[in-house]
Amino acid sequence: MTSHSPEQERQARDPQTPPQILEALAARYPALRPAIAANPSASPATRAKILATTRPPSGPVPPRIQAPAGTSPAQPDEVPTVVFQNGTGITPPPTQPQPPVPPGAGGPPRPPQNLTGPPPESLASLGEPVLVSVAGSGPRTDKDRRTMAVLLGAAIFVVVAGILGGLFMLLSRPGPLADSSSRAEQQAASNSTEPSPLPSPSASPSPTPTADTVVSLNQLGASGCSAATKDAQLLVDYGKQNSNGANWKTNDAEAKVVQAMEVLKQKCKETYAKQVADTAKASGATEALSATLEEVAGASLAIVSPSGNITCVLSANGVTCNVKDRAYPADQDCAGAEFFTVTVDKTGAVRSCGAAAQSSDGAQRLEYGQSKTQGEFTCTSESSGMTCKHTPTGKGFKVAKEAWSQF
Repeated sequence: MTSHSPEQERQARDPQTPPQILEALAARYPALRPAIAANPSASPATRAKILATTRPPSGPVPPRIQAPAGTSPAQPDEVPTVVFQNGTGITPPPTQPQPPVPPGAGGPPRPPQNLTGPPPESLASLGEPVLVSVAGSGPRTDKDRRTMAVLLGAAIFVVVAGILGGLFMLLSRPGPLADSSSRAEQQAASNSTEPSPLPSPSASPSPTPTADTVVSLNQLGASGCSAATKDAQLLVDYGKQNSNGANWKTNDAEAKVVQAMEVLKQKCKETYAKQVADTAKASGATEALSATLEEVAGASLAIVSPSGNITCVLSANGVTCNVKDRAYPADQDCAGAEFFTVTVDKTGAVRSCGAAAQSSDGAQRLEYGQSKTQGEFTCTSESSGMTCKHTPTGKGFKVAKEAWSQF
């Protein structure tokens, strides 16, 4: 066991010796540990280690050396940190200048010795690790605890926010099912926008319409007056659906044929309308349709009111008038239609909503007070409206912007 010098023993007993020096002496010289444990300047950790590893002496405990009057034991916070490592040596920092020891208390003062080199027996070798003293350290205050609580709360918040953000991104990203549904919708939209293929020239004529298929004459002449066969087939299909052999199912059905043919005359000239009628009669038209086409294919007369709001077509088979701007009650108007349409033939007047409207282009202007006659039908223009009738029966109608009536 390494022996200590008188100066080292004095330092072990001196209350002015820094705690780090005392801890180094205790680690290097076991014989000084009882004196260091009794020194008030020794740190609690050093004292606890000494008391745990050193048997109490059999003799009396050396008395403690009291600090001189006016002085206080050295404090741990007044010296820098000293770290002790097991087996690598101990190098304490330079100590602060110490006041001289009173005469007779141990001889003349000597400078502190520099304890270097590996100690023969360290506290670390006795079981528990050496407690390292940190300058400025001490019991944690309430402020330290609050700071740690804030830092811990912030760390927990960051972790929770990261987890929630990851879950949100995972759930918001479309999966394979959504991608397949989106592709299916895009394909369906693409298919719906593709134009229908045009029928080949060798295509067979359109089949006879069923009860669920409504044939409209609005497309008559839509081909640009260059497809008499197609327009004739449209008439044939309409006749099969709306007539029973020699009779029309309703007066309105025949009136729509008359009106459509009058419009066709204005749009494509009378020669084209006659060609369509002849083609239809030769392509399987019903007896009722053939009779109507025979009458309507003759000459016709288009007139227009001075205001331009009322347009009429007179023929040997009847009169059809259109009113564009009107203020009729809903139950008396053609709801949703651009024109209100009414027709009179030999059987009487009837509202024919949905029939094709005739154009006023090329129509003869009929001034107020003037009349025009075509066969058995006459129309008279007045400032109060247009009156048209079947002369032999007296049946007819009157149309104006504000109202219309039949008689």
